[in-house]
Amino acid sequence: MGHSKARYGIYLLFGLASVVAGIMVWSYTIDVTSNMVQAIPYMIISIGSGVFGQGIRLALKRYATKTAPHSAKQREIDEKDERNIAVRNHAKAKAFDLMLVAIGALLIAYTFTGVSKMVILSLGGTYLIVLVSTIYFAIKVNRSM
Repeated sequence: MGHSKARYGIYLLFGLASVVAGIMVWSYTIDVTSNMVQAIPYMIISIGSGVFGQGIRLALKRYATKTAPHSAKQREIDEKDERNIAVRNHAKAKAFDLMLVAIGALLIAYTFTGVSKMVILSLGGTYLIVLVSTIYFAIKVNRSM
């Protein structure tokens, strides 16, 4: 259903290579005093793990499609069903509302606990980007309707 064998293979290889590279870089950053440099291997490992997980997901989806084509066809129908789309969109909307409250509460808690200003500013900036993008997409969708 759209994903070639080469595509999930690339995800798997890139993800695995990133994890290995992150582990190798980690051994070189143990003695470094800069926190930002020490964070680099963890970022590489987390990105690699996500990409590797995506490759696994695509490979399992392809395997399931090949072994049981009738259930794959039913799954495709269920994914395109309007009711299921509405349920997923409603769940996303509720999760988004919860995320706004959680990030706002975390921002306030960080402010009162004396966390680094860089952390507070980056979290606040992220919060503002989310709110501005919400307004932008609401206007864009409203104009297209």
